[in-house]
Amino acid sequence: MATDTHCAVVLMFAFIWILTLGHAYPSNCIDCVPEDELPVAVEQYSIYAFLYALYEHFICAPIIWQWAMLYAVLWLAFKYVFELFYYPFAVLHRYGISENLVKANITLNYERRSAIAANKTVSFLAAVLTVVRCALYMYASNWDYNYLWNSIYVPAPQPILDLLDSFLGYFVFDTIYLFIYNRKWTFMIHHLVVPVATIGVKSFGYGCHLGLPIFVTADATTIFLNLMWFAQDRVKYIQFGIDTNNKVNNSKNKEILQNRLVFWQQIVSGIQLIFGISFLYLRLGQLSYLCIPWVVNVVGAKHVNLFYKIIAVLGNAALLGTSYIWSIHVLKIMYKSVKKLLPRKISGMQDQKIIVEDFHSQTAKKM
Repeated sequence: MATDTHCAVVLMFAFIWILTLGHAYPSNCIDCVPEDELPVAVEQYSIYAFLYALYEHFICAPIIWQWAMLYAVLWLAFKYVFELFYYPFAVLHRYGISENLVKANITLNYERRSAIAANKTVSFLAAVLTVVRCALYMYASNWDYNYLWNSIYVPAPQPILDLLDSFLGYFVFDTIYLFIYNRKWTFMIHHLVVPVATIGVKSFGYGCHLGLPIFVTADATTIFLNLMWFAQDRVKYIQFGIDTNNKVNNSKNKEILQNRLVFWQQIVSGIQLIFGISFLYLRLGQLSYLCIPWVVNVVGAKHVNLFYKIIAVLGNAALLGTSYIWSIHVLKIMYKSVKKLLPRKISGMQDQKIIVEDFHSQTAKKM
């Protein structure tokens, strides 16, 4: 996996570098700052300015911490809702599962899973808010699609900077959550890539328009990913309830749970298909459509120094490279989901054929 990631990054870097050959200042950009009025890269921008921007936006930016606190409060409220009401009544009582048996199970202990479910709920709400707010801004403002690629020559307006700060608030909250509850360093590093890239663009002052469609593209798939988690969570508890009823020989309740299990498994497969299609379209097609031309402009822009060019190329290469690698896993999930959603006529005909053959063999023996 590490080798595949390195290869993807190197290939993306080489591809972007080839595309920049012969690139020039756009001639049809109305809102772009004239080329002779652009700031001088070496004199105005430095590593120190970037480090200061990290301090400024993570420590001194009120919008980021306001949204981070909002998500923290929502997470705490949802955690108690799941722990006191959702799991005891909507899951355990409904499916006839003993509370003591669930608490003894490390995986399904609902006191532990309540924190995860609350985090998934906050992630779902944050993704929906991101998509809706970006769409409203692009619809209400005089949005020009040329901003996507020429924005490196357009100063960032304050409303977009505020939107990006509010989006960073979720990453601050979720990074703290991962550090306290999960501590999966791969996820934490992934969560740091987006804030660093966003703050780098903000501190530069140009190119921020592209942030809105990128956040929309990424968070649109997050919506389906969180819905899929809740459906899979329900399947796990129903399967546990079936196993519990097997032990007490409660065939009536077991039959009811089996019917519900089939229903929720179909829901999971359907959401997996929707997630897979949206992932392949957005993370492969749309992200490539957005990021590659923008990086071409960044690398070819004379007012961008080498430090910011490296951040742009490596950040986008990592973003696209991981999407390409994850798409292989997504295709496998989609394949399994299609198999599960196919009509069961074939398997039913096979079962019926076996029953008929058994009947004929038993009749022949009697004769």
